[in-house]
Amino acid sequence: MGLTLVTAVFGGFDNPKPLPPDHGFDDAVLVTDNPDAAPAGWRVIVDDFSEHPRLAAKRAKLAPWFYVDVQSSVWVDGSCQILDGQFHTWITEQTPADLTAWQHPEQRDCLFQEASYCQDWEKYSDQPIREQTSRYRAAGMPEHHGLYACGTLRWEHTPAAIDFGDEWLREQTTGSIQDQISLPFLLWSLPLNFATFNQHQYANPFLRWHAHN
Repeated sequence: MGLTLVTAVFGGFDNPKPLPPDHGFDDAVLVTDNPDAAPAGWRVIVDDFSEHPRLAAKRAKLAPWFYVDVQSSVWVDGSCQILDGQFHTWITEQTPADLTAWQHPEQRDCLFQEASYCQDWEKYSDQPIREQTSRYRAAGMPEHHGLYACGTLRWEHTPAAIDFGDEWLREQTTGSIQDQISLPFLLWSLPLNFATFNQHQYANPFLRWHAHN
């Protein structure tokens, strides 16, 4: 089954990484406001934005069907460098689900733990994380219901995945842009065939992660 690779960078938040010649994907799409910054291997889609740059990138991440008309796609964060074609080989060997993400790489298994951990960081200082988690508690969200890392996502563009992704995107404006907090809530409240990758997000031979600008 073919796969399209998708990433997004807005406002110079990251430096897009060149792709190896043997990356293996059928297409590789960079959604950005700065086409001049596109490195080798990416097909550029220019998108103007009026939101915060980190929010602008969420559309390609959480609802890639806005940009690519395909059956399956893989999102990689703009800070992520694909080292060689082994990444494509490995990810195509994963059992397809509507959505696949990383198991969280740290010792937390709860969106409420994650919110407490990050809600006072400078980059989230203007985000209503406390109000968001209060809303989730009021809805009956249990603690320790799973926590996932979202720097890489595999999407099967099924009707269920599209409904889920569109709802996840809405949570970025009604809640916070910390999508790791909203994902467990949506997995608890909406039906979806969900899976996790069989590698560690950071300790794997396929990817290298770089600091944001």
